[in-house]
Amino acid sequence: KLRLSANAAVRGTTERRWLDPVSANSGQRAPRPEPMVSNSVLLSLVLLLCAVVDVRAVNVFRSQKASHAASHASHGASHVASHVASAGKSAGKKQEPLGGTPCFEGQAMSTQLSISATRMVAVKEVYVGIAGSCNSGNYNLQCVTNAQFADKPGEWMEYCNKQLGPQPAQSGAVCIVSKGVRDSVAPQADGYTQLSDVVGAAISQCAQVPLACFVQAEQCLSETGIRYCFNKCIRTGSMAHAMRVRTTTTTTTLSTTTWEQLTTTTTTLST
Repeated sequence: KLRLSANAAVRGTTERRWLDPVSANSGQRAPRPEPMVSNSVLLSLVLLLCAVVDVRAVNVFRSQKASHAASHASHGASHVASHVASAGKSAGKKQEPLGGTPCFEGQAMSTQLSISATRMVAVKEVYVGIAGSCNSGNYNLQCVTNAQFADKPGEWMEYCNKQLGPQPAQSGAVCIVSKGVRDSVAPQADGYTQLSDVVGAAISQCAQVPLACFVQAEQCLSETGIRYCFNKCIRTGSMAHAMRVRTTTTTTTLSTTTWEQLTTTTTTLST
């Protein structure tokens, strides 16, 4: 009889099991014949199958990589095209001088001038009060000297006097310092206040104001008429009238002194 063994089917081999007439009665198994497929052939088949699988995997990887590169190139091309299109649109717009906009610069300048004017007025009020009573002996000279640099000069001055105490013997120096600071700060406080009002009023029509008038507005502080200076910039579109070059002429006088040397000659006559 011919039977297929389950173990032989898994290994890919076929065995023939048979019982001869002699051993059939005894129930003994006949000797097993040699397998039809050798182990070396089976190993070769396995290696061949692995090689085929590897080749297919490599082909799939290459196809995925090529598709990914193609999609990346198309995305880059579309990005460059959109960038070029936006650059073309921006090139068609009018470029503002100095790279800014009048409304933005005007708002920034107005804020800065308002802060400066508020601080200057505070310093002015403190030193006007000190100069009015400088001979009272209630002030400390060091406090009077440094109060002008504080963020809140009035509060700092009061605190400093309490900590250091008054110096009646320094009343003369206190009067000199306080009046000097007052005379220096008062014109600046008035100028910043007036210029802040002028620039703040011009913001409502900032689109029609030249950019240079906002950016260089502080140049008008040195002018006699601040409002006239700013309005002239609006009319001409330039702040050149407030940025005049000041020339200084130096005259040097050279003096030359001539020295005369007198020579006396004595002649002796002998006979």
